[in-house]
Amino acid sequence: MMKWFISILIWSLMLQGAAMAKTMYITDNIKITMRRGAGMAYKVIAEPSSGDSVEILAEQPPWTNVQLSDGKEGWVLNQFLTSKQPKEVQLNLIKEKQESLLKEVDVLNKENIKLKEENKKLSQQSVVNLAERDEAVKAYEALKQESKDFLQVKDQYNKTLLKLEEQQKKAAELEAKMSDLKWQMAWFIGGAGVFLTGFILGRINIKTSGRRNSYLR
Repeated sequence: MMKWFISILIWSLMLQGAAMAKTMYITDNIKITMRRGAGMAYKVIAEPSSGDSVEILAEQPPWTNVQLSDGKEGWVLNQFLTSKQPKEVQLNLIKEKQESLLKEVDVLNKENIKLKEENKKLSQQSVVNLAERDEAVKAYEALKQESKDFLQVKDQYNKTLLKLEEQQKKAAELEAKMSDLKWQMAWFIGGAGVFLTGFILGRINIKTSGRRNSYLR
C-alpha cells in the first residue's frame, strides 16, 4: 500500500514538473475567472482575458493551477486554455511589429535625409576644394614660370655683366694705349720742333754769312 502511494506521489510530482514547463494562453474572445481552488465554490481572485499567457503549475482535471504574468496564482478550467497563441495575440504582435518597423523606417528616413544633407555639404565643399586646388595649381604654375623668367633674366644679367667687364677692360687697355701714343706724339712733336728750329736757324745763319762776305768784297 505504501509503495503504491509513493509511486502515485512520484508520478504526480513528475506530471506537475512537466506541467510547470509549459506556457499556455487563454482562448480567443473570452474573459474567464481564476479561483483560489480547483472548484466553482472557491472565490474568484482574477479574471484573465483572451491572449493572456499563464505558467502551468499543476493539473487536476478539469482544473489547472496557473500563475499569471503579475505573479498571482489560481485555478482555471482546462477548456479555456490552449497551447496555441490566440489570433488576437498574434494580430497584436503583428501590429506591434509593424509599428516598430514603421518607427525604424521613420528613423531611417530621417537618417537618410541627414545623410543627403551632409552629402550635399560635402559635395559643395568638394567643389570649393577643387576650385582652391585649381587656383593653387595656377599659382604654382605662375610662380614656376616667374621663377623660370627670373632665372633667364638673372642669366642674361650675368652675361651682360661679364660683357661689361670685358668692355671696361678693353676700354682701360685702349686708354693706356692712347696715353702711350700721346706721349710718343708729344716727344715726336717736340723733336720735330727742335729739328725745325735748328734748320731755320741754320738757314738764317747761312744767309747772314753770305751777306757779310759780299760786303767785305
